[in-house]
Amino acid sequence: GIFLDESENSIIQTCWITRADPGILVAVHFANETNIKILDNYCFDNKGSGIEANPSGEGCVIKGNHVYDNGVSGILSLNATGGIISNNIIYGNVQYGILAYGNFSDFSGNRVYENGKTGMYFVSINRSTINGNAVYNNEEHGIYIEGHWNVCDGNVCEANDFSNTASFDGIVVAVGDRNVISSNRCTNNDRYEINVKDAICDRNLIHGNVVFGTDHVGTINDNGANTLQADNQAL
Repeated sequence: GIFLDESENSIIQTCWITRADPGILVAVHFANETNIKILDNYCFDNKGSGIEANPSGEGCVIKGNHVYDNGVSGILSLNATGGIISNNIIYGNVQYGILAYGNFSDFSGNRVYENGKTGMYFVSINRSTINGNAVYNNEEHGIYIEGHWNVCDGNVCEANDFSNTASFDGIVVAVGDRNVISSNRCTNNDRYEINVKDAICDRNLIHGNVVFGTDHVGTINDNGANTLQADNQAL
């Protein structure tokens, strides 16, 4: 694969990266970097994740890549700040499509489908934007958010929980306060289309979403405190 360590202002572009060495385990791996751009690559059939950004990187851009059939996740971003993950096509990975930790980042325009776990899984993520993604046919949740002050808007989440276990949702807010879930279209996700999952979730806004389908337990579920729901359409 490709390994960057303590590098700045580097670009990895238009590479085909496959069957990465088991000692590396990932196709593109960069640690403690700033201003790294990973653009228009094909990362597939690797033993680990397709693209991995390790802690402390700032301002990294992962854009326009095809990331598929990898042995762990498609894109793994750990504690990155101010990153952009956009316009990638991510499918068929054993675990998550995108697994991300960090703050002040943008996740937009990705197509994430047919992954073995959740399509887009965000842990301890704060003040980030999740916008305009198409997330469908993943085995677990579509989009899972654990964090605060995030905006999740304009996404399409369809037919997640693909094996119909009635255990997973389209969009989930878990252990998170003051998130905005707005203007999403969620359909035929097998449990709830939108789920504010935990009682410790506080003051989240669920606004202007379209939720519908025949293959689900329900449309919007709210277990949180002080959740504001407005102008949602359940068709």
